[in-house]
Amino acid sequence: MKLHHIPTEDSPELAVTPQNESDLYLLSKTIKVNDIIASVTTRKVQATESKSVRKTLYLKLKVMQIAYKQQDMELVITGKVTEGKEDVSVGQTHTIHIYVYHKVTVTKQQWYKADVDEVISYADAARNAQQAAILLTRDGVGRFAFTEENQFMNVERVERAIPQKNAFNQSKIQSAQGSFLLQVIVFLQQKLTVKIKTLVVMGQSDILEHFKSFDLKSITCEIQYHTTKELTFSKAFASIQEQGNDELFQEFKKRLELNAKWFCATDCLKCANQNLAAISDLLMLKSEVSGNNRDQIEQIMQQVKQTKDIKVQIIADNTDLGQKLKNFGGMICLVKYDVYLDVEDTKAGQEFQEWEKFDEIEAEM
Repeated sequence: MKLHHIPTEDSPELAVTPQNESDLYLLSKTIKVNDIIASVTTRKVQATESKSVRKTLYLKLKVMQIAYKQQDMELVITGKVTEGKEDVSVGQTHTIHIYVYHKVTVTKQQWYKADVDEVISYADAARNAQQAAILLTRDGVGRFAFTEENQFMNVERVERAIPQKNAFNQSKIQSAQGSFLLQVIVFLQQKLTVKIKTLVVMGQSDILEHFKSFDLKSITCEIQYHTTKELTFSKAFASIQEQGNDELFQEFKKRLELNAKWFCATDCLKCANQNLAAISDLLMLKSEVSGNNRDQIEQIMQQVKQTKDIKVQIIADNTDLGQKLKNFGGMICLVKYDVYLDVEDTKAGQEFQEWEKFDEIEAEM
């Protein structure tokens, strides 16, 4: 969540720009009926007696209805216009659609501290992140983001014009790419706070080698390199997760085959609610994090952050490991000792008898 303004007694407005699906979901819980919201929107207005046109406007609405469409990643807010424009009168009904990277201002008669703190905590995710990544491309574009829990936030861009390649300008291109990489290093010096422990530099092998040739002593955090041909940050970042997932899967598989105690599906949530300290590792599909048990999972994640003793991995559904996890209800956890759940007196598995489900899928792929 990008935070522009925090509510105060003198100015009771919250101004934010959602950066991902989780931010939209938080806004859907924060905005209530009778709140005032303001944002850029479009509306059909009468241009002539016989013709109407769609016009971009900045409108304020008193909220009548709010709906969150997770699949479409949009917040649909219907209300009465409170400030009229040239083409829109006060009291008319209008619907504003809020998407990712769409700024919105929310005004309430009374803000509760817990609501404000929750929004700030989402904004602080980027401020308090301990990892970052940057994708470098040959055409002089760098895409940078802070990362946390297998997600990236607030993608920013640094770029420099690179000449088009021809038979006579190879030295010009190399010089321009060198200037671009120096610009990237200065950019990283400004972005990488002392909190950042690891920077992942992504790109094709030649540009990574070129980057390594510079003096990088000014970047004090650990630098990891990931070779990829992907040109978008989301795909390059996903390729890192896929590689990490394979290593994680092999480690998890070995421990389960050594008769580690475990729960799967919603029994993981029951165990977390009853005895969170018993859990050592938790694998969970991303769709579960944003699914029916979302609020419960968010509460558990907040507790996990405080304890720092539990290793949690959120796995994308479309990865190999994600497909395997679906056979276990979308999540599986290892526990350190016997746990008996209050509901149905379920005990953690003593032996992992169903691993063939994973092996069957592995053989098919």
